[in-house]
Amino acid sequence: YAAAEELVTALPVTDHPAPNVLVVLSRLAQQRGQLDVGRDLALDAHHADPNSAAAALNLQSALMNAGDIDGSLRVAAMVEDRRDWQSASSIARATRLLLETSQRGPLTDAMSALEIVVNEFESLGDTHYLGIAYLSLGYLHYARAEATESLRCADESIAHLSATSAGNELVSARLLRGIALAHAGRLDEARTEVALAAEKATPSQGLEVALESAAIEVLYGDPRQGESILLPHDGLIDPDRDVGEQAAVVFALALLGQGRVAQAGGIIGRLRYGQSRSTVAMDAMRLYARAV
Repeated sequence: YAAAEELVTALPVTDHPAPNVLVVLSRLAQQRGQLDVGRDLALDAHHADPNSAAAALNLQSALMNAGDIDGSLRVAAMVEDRRDWQSASSIARATRLLLETSQRGPLTDAMSALEIVVNEFESLGDTHYLGIAYLSLGYLHYARAEATESLRCADESIAHLSATSAGNELVSARLLRGIALAHAGRLDEARTEVALAAEKATPSQGLEVALESAAIEVLYGDPRQGESILLPHDGLIDPDRDVGEQAAVVFALALLGQGRVAQAGGIIGRLRYGQSRSTVAMDAMRLYARAV
């Protein structure tokens, strides 16, 4: 990403950048945590060249990062239908199935689609998309309580993303590694891994880092510590927003772990059952919190 930024900076300034330049600018904005800017640039790039697979895939990613999961799903479905975009179509199908697991889709379907993407990009030698595919696959394994496989995918993702970028995806891969370690019973190592991720996170990833760190404490450590980790972000704990609702579930579980049932119930009653999110098996998390 640093090399891309240097290249774009060296280009002549123009009121109408080429679509491929807009894609690079969008990706750079997303990596800096400027998610709304990244989304707007992605929209501009796609409108400028609707036949660009790179612009369409970037738009799908930018919408998801900006919290517009339904919009991301619509773009993914459009790209999936473009059979002339073979690799892009495979990525889009895997993304659609992954997002659908948040409310109804089978985990196995998403896993099979991601394994196809992994095989494709291993043959192409595209380490960046390979790293992202392993990241998504790792979260699916974690949702199935397969700690060993989840940890293996996290390690693969970190290795591939470290070779291509030091961006937001690498932070997410380290967070996956942390929660996989916690599920494997290696709590101290998990906390260390999350601390490493926090050092590299952009400001926009603050809530993501906090909720994963808090989840480790709530599920495997100390619920009171989980609550204290999320409290500085209480203004962002919002069931009406993507990451905000994920944090709301973890916060409610932290309260339940301390016997504060009424307070937790107020949060659980506001959860958006059936709403698509970027989290694997989100409806299962909502129902688990309600059952507890």
